[in-house]
Amino acid sequence: MYQTSRRGLTGLSQTTGERVFHIRRETSWAPNGEVVCFDDIYLPERFYPGLTLEKLTSSDYPIIYAFYQEVYGVTVTHMQDVARAVLLNPEQAQKAGVQTPFPGIMIQRTSHNSYGEIVELRFLLNVTENQSMI
Repeated sequence: MYQTSRRGLTGLSQTTGERVFHIRRETSWAPNGEVVCFDDIYLPERFYPGLTLEKLTSSDYPIIYAFYQEVYGVTVTHMQDVARAVLLNPEQAQKAGVQTPFPGIMIQRTSHNSYGEIVELRFLLNVTENQSMI
């Protein structure tokens, strides 16, 4: 887990100096263990006070949105997704077991609470070799 990144700060529209947690996850459903999804999540600290990597990784909630709700009382009421075709960078391609250039589908998700506040900014890069987007 990281703190603050320009990419994350831009979409969250928070006040100057507000801390933002950056969580980077890699998912593998492929039988050979290769990564099929790269997930960058940005969370404003004001909604997730005291968030630690230990809390996140020791959670019994398989879906991150259940974790937000049960541990922090943050309910995502609506999301806006934008999908774009992108190319994997060399590090991602290596972890996914593909050669560059290789296409992926990047989904930028902005999640809001019932007040319309952005409670999560997420970038999901899906590798198209072992999965498809429907």
